[in-house]
Amino acid sequence: MLTSASAQTHRNEIDSRLNPGFRHAEPARLLADAYAIASAVAVSVESRETKRDCLDLAIQIERYLLDTLSELRVTRDDVTSQFDELREEREAWPESISDAAWERLGNARTLRDIADVICGGGDYWEAIRVALWDEFEPRTSEYECWPRTLYLAFDGDDWRESEALAADMPQQFASRLNSVLERVKARTDERFAMVVWSVQDVLDGVARRRDESFSDMGEATWEQAGVTRDWVEEVVAGVESAMSDRMTEKGWEVLEDAIGEALDDDDE
Repeated sequence: MLTSASAQTHRNEIDSRLNPGFRHAEPARLLADAYAIASAVAVSVESRETKRDCLDLAIQIERYLLDTLSELRVTRDDVTSQFDELREEREAWPESISDAAWERLGNARTLRDIADVICGGGDYWEAIRVALWDEFEPRTSEYECWPRTLYLAFDGDDWRESEALAADMPQQFASRLNSVLERVKARTDERFAMVVWSVQDVLDGVARRRDESFSDMGEATWEQAGVTRDWVEEVVAGVESAMSDRMTEKGWEVLEDAIGEALDDDDE
């Protein structure tokens, strides 16, 4: 927490201009603090060289924060265009987006925190489509992708081209390619998403809890974790209400604490 009045003034100024969706993420907080300190020091320092260095640093940080994290917004027209495109293949969807649906979409994490999606490597258009799917086509089957991820290994065009390529191959090669595609799909279905924790995150957390030697970069199997899908879904459902932010470092702590409590309850 910044203590000097001048630094706090600079910090409040930059905060007011940042995208709310990214304002409280740890990288943005640290950069905003560095900007505030550099700006405050530049005013009081006597050395011309140090003053110049501080101002140069503050300008670079300000430019990055505002260019990258401030003006990124989802427009109503972009949501409408994606809705119209998706609706062409979905007769059950309404003809237009109602006022109530617009309000829910505006509060959807993917659209509210679009800066996090982009800066985390996600895709702007995919984020909009995921939000629309969640609004108008809720999951009804345990076999559907859970969670819906913004890190799709293939997009739709890639997938269709790969299937077409397999169709033109001799059978033995086509079978091998299709098996690879199925592995990619299965891995994607349980991969980390921008907005929620994935099945794999929970399995890894359980494995680390039970075996300190388990690698932080490892991916645990169901056998290594020794838990059921129902158990995982129960843990995730319990922690989602505790987190309204994105997957920051605090988010990982919340998930790890929830896993620990659930395992302790099982042992009792």
